[in-house]
Amino acid sequence: IPEIQISLKDYKSKRSKAKSAWNKHNRLLKKFYFIERIVRPKQFQNEQGRKEDFELQDAIKDLFNSIGIKSNVPSVLADFDVKSSFDGYKWGIEVKNGGMPSENDMLQAHRYAVRIDRVLEPLLIWNNGTTNQEFDKPRITDAEKNKYGIITTKELLYGYIKLKTGKITFPEFIDQLKKPGLIKYSLRGMGKIHKGNSKNSKAS
Repeated sequence: IPEIQISLKDYKSKRSKAKSAWNKHNRLLKKFYFIERIVRPKQFQNEQGRKEDFELQDAIKDLFNSIGIKSNVPSVLADFDVKSSFDGYKWGIEVKNGGMPSENDMLQAHRYAVRIDRVLEPLLIWNNGTTNQEFDKPRITDAEKNKYGIITTKELLYGYIKLKTGKITFPEFIDQLKKPGLIKYSLRGMGKIHKGNSKNSKAS
């Protein structure tokens, strides 16, 4: 019957397109897997029983690589968790998972930069995705005075999404990562809103 043949042909065509669209969707999920991993990474214990944040390290490495910031995870344990570079600028990154990093842990990236390679600019990334805590004033002050950057994973993803949606430019994203002290991707954090104009900006 012609009507049935036409209907069957239409069904097979749509099914093929739907399968193709679903496969494309799954490929994108795999490509951007690091977003979920950064929010909810798993911890693994090494031979000494210490918890290591391997998934978080890999996810941050892949996030940076996805936007052209060349990154790798060193094979030596007594080294930075991630090393990144772009256009001659180099970061030595320490990643921390769980509760608020101790003041001693906060200085780890700075110590490694002094000990291993002074060319690397120290950056600490802390996963606050499950606690929603923020860095306190003493930790921010230490970062400012010792000239290393600190950022939460929540803020890093916020900046990444702003970049991907065209709300900030790539140079703006990079410039924030170069700053010592607390790194923010809000308008005020990026110097686009002055404190005196904040009420007027909200009103508009």
